[in-house]
Amino acid sequence: MLYDAGQDGEALPELKAAATLDPRRAETWNQLGLVEQRRGDPAAARDAYRRAVQLMPGDIRYRNNFGFALVDAGAASLGIMEFERILRQDPGNRTARINIGYAYLQKGDYDRAVEQFRRLLAEDPDLPVAHYDLGLALKQKDQLEAARKEFREALRLDPAMVEAYYTLGIAAWQDGDFDQTI
Repeated sequence: MLYDAGQDGEALPELKAAATLDPRRAETWNQLGLVEQRRGDPAAARDAYRRAVQLMPGDIRYRNNFGFALVDAGAASLGIMEFERILRQDPGNRTARINIGYAYLQKGDYDRAVEQFRRLLAEDPDLPVAHYDLGLALKQKDQLEAARKEFREALRLDPAMVEAYYTLGIAAWQDGDFDQTI
């Protein structure tokens, strides 16, 4: 209940105790990973997600969380491998496909990130996070006008995406469009 209420400080010791009492319960390890991730400990999150995946290797949620934690911990190539395992099980899994593109961004492989996001958006153009991440990849390639277009599309689809406003402002500044920056 503490986990569901977002009371991570109180949930953490309870989840650790539950994992110790019954280390075979994958959901406990997954919840522990989520709490550790929200608390800013990517290594602990990665280790907890790894346990969840070991216990339930076919659970896509656990494997996706594990892959994302690997990417955040600087192991983007390992994260991509986890996302590809998901796609072998569920070829249409959008979350895994978005996360593969994100992993390529983290690796600095902007061409592959652009390719991944464009393929995904060709199938489903209404994914604000894919537009945003495509914008990030294009920005890194100094394709600022194209990046700004993607950030604007992300905002059209999700006006509450604060990071898109910020990054759109940075791209406009880099492009010399100071009115848009403001």
